[in-house]
Amino acid sequence: MKHLHFFGCSFTAGDELSDDVHFTWKKECKTREEYYAKRAEYINSIIDFDYIKYEQDNKDLAYPALLGGTNHASNGASLKENILKIIQLINSGTPIDAIYLQIPPFLRELYITDDKNIESIRLRSVNDKHEKYITTKIVTHSNLNFAVNDAIDLITIDSFVRSKNINFGIISFGLELRYRRNELENGPFDFLNNELNKLDMVDFKDYAFENKHKIRLLGFHFTPEAHAYFAQEIKKHLADKFSILID
Repeated sequence: MKHLHFFGCSFTAGDELSDDVHFTWKKECKTREEYYAKRAEYINSIIDFDYIKYEQDNKDLAYPALLGGTNHASNGASLKENILKIIQLINSGTPIDAIYLQIPPFLRELYITDDKNIESIRLRSVNDKHEKYITTKIVTHSNLNFAVNDAIDLITIDSFVRSKNINFGIISFGLELRYRRNELENGPFDFLNNELNKLDMVDFKDYAFENKHKIRLLGFHFTPEAHAYFAQEIKKHLADKFSILID
C-alpha cells in the first residue's frame, strides 16, 4: 500500500461529482449562477442536510481516490491553508510516500477562526462577517502583492517538503497558475517565474484548455472523465519521477 496525500481546493475535493444523488434538481438549472444560488438555498433550507457526507461522496469519486490516496482537499481552500495542512501532516508522523499540492484559485487567504479552526477567506466574494476586511484588503493590496506572496509560498513549501526527503509534486489545472504568472511577468518580480519553472509541476493546462467545454460540470468543476484522466497522468508521474508504482 502506498501512502499518497493530496491537497487542494474543490477541484481536488471533487465538488459536484455526487450532485446526481444530492441535488436531483440540478438538471433544471441553466447557468452556473443559478446552480450556486439554488444550491446555497437548498443546503440552508434543509435542516438535516449532511454537508460532510456530500463532501465525502465527492471525494470518493475524485482522482485521489482513483489512485488509492488520501484526499485532504476542501472546498474554498486557499494556497496557504493547504501549505499549513501539509506541514501539519508531516509533523503528525503519518506515513507518507508522496504529497501532491493542487494550486487553488487566486485571491484566497488563510484564516484561523476564534476557535482555532483552519479556514480560508475568498477575497473575490464579500460576506457579512468579513465584509470590511475584504473590502479594505482588495483596495489596499494589488494583485501583484498576492501573486508575489503565492509564488514565495510555492517555492518555500517545495523546499521544505523536499528537505524532509518526501516526494513532492505540484498540480496545476492552468488558470490558477496563469493568473499568478501574468502578474509577475515583465516586472521587477519576474525572477519568481524562473523559480516556479524549477518546481516539479504536473501541468494540465493544455488538457484543460483544449477540452474546456467537455470536461467541466455546470459549476465549473471537473467531470468524472477528467478525474480519470488526472489519475492516469499522476500515476505516470509517480512512476517516472518517484519510482512509485500503482496497481
